Amino acid sequence: MKKFKLNLFLSIFIFAFTLQSVNIFADDIKFSNFPVIAGGAGAVMDFDSGAVLWSKDGDSQRTIASMTKVLAVAVAFDEIKAGNLHMDDKVVISANAAAISNNPMWSGHESFKAGEIQTVRDLLNNAVVFSGNASIVAIGEHISGSTAEFATKMNALAEKIGMNGYFVDPAGMSENNTTTAKSMLKLGKYIYENYENEIKSMTMLSSVYVHGILKKSTNMLLNNGYSGIEGLKTGTYSSYNANFIGVAKRGDKRLIAVTINTPTANRFSDITSMFEFGWKNDFNQYWKNDSRLTETQISSDKKIL
Repeated sequence: MKKFKLNLFLSIFIFAFTLQSVNIFADDIKFSNFPVIAGGAGAVMDFDSGAVLWSKDGDSQRTIASMTKVLAVAVAFDEIKAGNLHMDDKVVISANAAAISNNPMWSGHESFKAGEIQTVRDLLNNAVVFSGNASIVAIGEHISGSTAEFATKMNALAEKIGMNGYFVDPAGMSENNTTTAKSMLKLGKYIYENYENEIKSMTMLSSVYVHGILKKSTNMLLNNGYSGIEGLKTGTYSSYNANFIGVAKRGDKRLIAVTINTPTANRFSDITSMFEFGWKNDFNQYWKNDSRLTETQISSDKKIL
């Protein structure tokens, strides 16, 4: 009986101490400059730790338009790493890709002709810098024979990364390309973790030439000289349904942020709002020193601060 009472006392003491510790810990967390974004969903990640610092509806499935190309480019990089593809390989532009490149419905015009030759490097640059739809379609057809078969590779890589989503074409032309804000962060981390030099050689280009016509980057943070910007990719269905995933590094801290389904006028301010939250707060002292700091403690989805 005495042993039982002693165990009961110890259990109550430990529980009370733990509860007090959690409350003290929560009181000690002081973050500032919480992001305010217009996007329907968004999130920001610390690259090194992989911790999501803040999110808004980060697990909801959303259409992502041309941000889909980031996954397609990641598949191409994997193919290059495996020795199945090379940057200087010649790609024959199909009739399908040529038709897409001349369709006024899409903004990323390359004005290709069926049968013309482009290199893998140039096509990937087009896809990343000014969101050339036909360029990434041509890459997909070259690798897999069709965009549908290439989409199978995209979905396989998405599953490997741990993304929650589904993809039907490499360009993001279909609204059936869907994923979550947090999944896009995982994709950004994957491509910079494995192919930093390769992706930055594209994302840091302010423009490219296609058939002698200058095509400027769609990344206005790059064009406007945002401090530390390294990438990555826009996506647009309309002026009120736009997206952007951005990557930036200052000192030893690299951040990845994404906004989904936001007005075109707000997508870059959404990202800078999340970036500034990441720059101005030192999260490392919490997740390195106390394992109880979890994403839900600093998320707008379930904020307990």
